[in-house]
Amino acid sequence: MLSSAPLEAGPEALAEAKAYLRVEGTGEDPLIGRLVGSAAELCEQFTGQVLIRRDFEDVIPAASAWTRLGAGPVRAIAGFETAPTTGEPETLGGDLYAVDIDAMGDGWVRLTTPRAGRVRVRFEAGI
Repeated sequence: MLSSAPLEAGPEALAEAKAYLRVEGTGEDPLIGRLVGSAAELCEQFTGQVLIRRDFEDVIPAASAWTRLGAGPVRAIAGFETAPTTGEPETLGGDLYAVDIDAMGDGWVRLTTPRAGRVRVRFEAGI
């Protein structure tokens, strides 16, 4: 299950959209910001690429086989933790997993010691 930080229009994108629309003042900023965010989300869905850098979490099977992360291009992989159905998650040490970001920006991860259940991978993606 892939989840991400909310997509927000940065100040540069908001200023460019306002200039294009010839809007002065700040009264319409929230609306224009949401419109820019919606347009970026549609573009990401169409291209299959994350346009604006932000943090993601992907919950994947805890297996020793290489698994591709659900969003890209991946910029950095921040860490792993268990994803239990009950109880607290446990952060996994760097010796328990392997990561690879290939030339296309696809993030690949695997556990060096497989375990039952699922793991949550935190990573940053975006152009």
